[in-house]
Amino acid sequence: MLSVKRQDYCYSSIEKLNSKQAELALTTTDLKASQTLELHGSGTTNPSKYFWKVMGLLQSRLQSPAKMSYRAVGSSTGKQEFIANVNGFGSGDIPMFQKDEDQLAGTAMLQFPFCIGT
Repeated sequence: MLSVKRQDYCYSSIEKLNSKQAELALTTTDLKASQTLELHGSGTTNPSKYFWKVMGLLQSRLQSPAKMSYRAVGSSTGKQEFIANVNGFGSGDIPMFQKDEDQLAGTAMLQFPFCIGT
């Protein structure tokens, strides 16, 4: 999330993003018909309707059962829940800083702006 109040979104330079992307190991697993794919997130309220719409579309179009949710609880709570590994993703208008990443205990993370709002 971009915010005119914050001038520090250049935190993630291209070099850092590329190095984090190289660290991130994505594994794919074939889901059996009985398995349910789950994706849960929380964070800022501004993009909540976007997340709910996209998640609804994905759930209706996936061939495997899926359960997805997004809780609009605020940027700070979303960040805390992501760091605590409560959710698979968080959304906020404050970027994650090195001190936040250090709390992830070696887990690779990517962050990027995805939505602009007024």
